[in-house]
Amino acid sequence: MGSVKSQAAFDAAFDKGKKAFDAKNYPVAILSLKQALDLRPTHPQARQLYDLANTAQSAAQKTAAGDAAYLQALRTGKEHMATKNYPAAIQAGQEALKHRPGDQAATQLVQQATSLQQQAATADAAYTQSLKTGQQHMATKNYPAAIQAAQEALKHRPGDQAATQLVQQATSLQQSAAKDAAFTQALGAAQKAFAAKNYAAAIQGAQEALRDRPNDPQATALLQQASSAQNAASAAVVAEQKKKASFSEAVQKGQLLIGQKKFAEALQSLQSANGLYPNDPTVAQLMAQATSGDCGRRLPCRCRLRCRRPRPPCRRWIPRRRPRRRRRRRKPTIERRCRSIWRTVRTR
Repeated sequence: MGSVKSQAAFDAAFDKGKKAFDAKNYPVAILSLKQALDLRPTHPQARQLYDLANTAQSAAQKTAAGDAAYLQALRTGKEHMATKNYPAAIQAGQEALKHRPGDQAATQLVQQATSLQQQAATADAAYTQSLKTGQQHMATKNYPAAIQAAQEALKHRPGDQAATQLVQQATSLQQSAAKDAAFTQALGAAQKAFAAKNYAAAIQGAQEALRDRPNDPQATALLQQASSAQNAASAAVVAEQKKKASFSEAVQKGQLLIGQKKFAEALQSLQSANGLYPNDPTVAQLMAQATSGDCGRRLPCRCRLRCRRPRPPCRRWIPRRRPRRRRRRRKPTIERRCRSIWRTVRTR
């Protein structure tokens, strides 16, 4: 009765182990076959199946470990690719190929990482060259070329701190240089205008210079000088206009008084006009007219008749009189006395 039970238990354990082995459930197969061997240790089929199950389990464990290592290496390679660490990605892909030789995913990872590594090496060389060129242009103060070189470096390595800082520095210095050039040009133009007494243009140029360089002492001083000179020139123009108006008024008044034959008053007005603008021909002519007609008297003509001949002024008409020669008186003779008496009677 006991042998029958043990045989039934052996058969059940052996069948279970075989089914588990066929299903590749090696742990269950090993456990069931070990139970069967405990009941019949010398059973050849149970022993063989038990050894096969152990070997298959070992192989399965190795395969599982290899698959896990492969998956881990592949995952690590992809992570390195995302961070652009191409050497590490290549190493991880090669590690995955060790666990699964000829795997397509690992092979593609290695190829892609190698290609990108070469491109990165080329880009790094171009970046280094561009950055070096930009620094050289900065040293020579060629700011546009420096900006262009730094931007080229940023194309090879976007967001790079050194290249970005170079662009910002070159741009700032370029703007400062442009302001300095504009300041120099505006100040030079203002100085030329001031020398030419074009005070409005000088003020405008000085103000433009101060926009580019506020509170500059040279531009400020020039602006003050030009403003003062402009004010003085404006005052001089106003004074000249008043002087011209007074001159015209005095000349007109003199002409009017000459027409009214008020020569003394006309001469006084014309003298005030001559004080404003000396040596004026019109004033000189009018003063001569007023002076010639100053006496107000005219002598009759030479014929001493009441004729209509124009009568020149006395000062121009009366000639210079020659002194009379004194004749020596001779003692009258009788003959001369008779002649004298005869003339007297004859005249009467």
